[in-house]
Amino acid sequence: MFYRIVYQKSMLVISVLAVVVMLYMSGSVMVSDVYASTKPKPKPKATLTLNIPCGPLCVRLTVKGKNFHAGQASLSYVDALNVPGIFAAPSDNRVQVAQDGTFTSTNVILPVTGPVGTWKIVITDSVGMVVSAGYAVLAAPGIAAAGPPTLVINPLSGKPGDLVAFTGNNWLPQGTSVTLRLQVGTTTIALFGSPLLADTNGAIMGSFSVPQGLDPTQSAATVSAVDASNALQAQTPLTLLNLVPTPSVSPTPAITPTPRSVAYSVPSTGGPGGGLFALFGGDTTIIVLLIVGGSLGIAALMLILFLVPWGERERERERRQKPLRSRQW
Repeated sequence: MFYRIVYQKSMLVISVLAVVVMLYMSGSVMVSDVYASTKPKPKPKATLTLNIPCGPLCVRLTVKGKNFHAGQASLSYVDALNVPGIFAAPSDNRVQVAQDGTFTSTNVILPVTGPVGTWKIVITDSVGMVVSAGYAVLAAPGIAAAGPPTLVINPLSGKPGDLVAFTGNNWLPQGTSVTLRLQVGTTTIALFGSPLLADTNGAIMGSFSVPQGLDPTQSAATVSAVDASNALQAQTPLTLLNLVPTPSVSPTPAITPTPRSVAYSVPSTGGPGGGLFALFGGDTTIIVLLIVGGSLGIAALMLILFLVPWGERERERERRQKPLRSRQW
């Protein structure tokens, strides 16, 4: 009997303790859940990315960021010798971070000169948070530091179908794909079916033909080279020749004079000179006839002035000689 009572009391104590433990554990879980729900979530880590990881100096980079604090942020760099610097115009040196913590700048231009090695592109947001991304500045063998990409053509002018040679340097790193285009007015034409590849020294070279069918009203064009990331760019002008066709000159039609009718006719003599007047035009014939008629008129006047008086004197002399003859008879 005694043992039964002890057993029952022991079981009761154990049951109570089990209930207490269960209540304690459930309460702890509830408290931890409430704490976890009210605890602020950590802000995602801010990141900064570049459109290309390496290349020469004096290139135009596209810089993107996310998880920054909204507001104005500043852009700067630290070169390979750990010397800080600020991007100079026309490069961006400030950027606006949106409310969602993102920004994009497509106009971050590296300096023209500087040491070879890894540079840091740095952004400092509105609350002073600093994040950087690395850009490896490369140089061709034997060159201390690479400058901007170049493009040179020869000759500087040509007409459709002419061959133009080109060379370029500082298209780094090795194997960079470069696309050549010709821009005439608002029209852009790819000069090759596939991009060129830079050699171990970052050089490109070759030749292209000036395309046919260009706008004949344009005399100036631009040959441009750009890599796949649009960060490496170079261009040079090309003068277009003989695009406007020379207009053909139509022969001037011969003007046939309209013959004028003459109020008189010239009889043919029937001799060898009978066709003389046929050799002259109407105006020439009139002038010849006037000259001939004038000459005849002058001759007639001379006859009147000289021959007629002479005939009268002869008749007077004969009248005077008649009486003398009659007396002789």
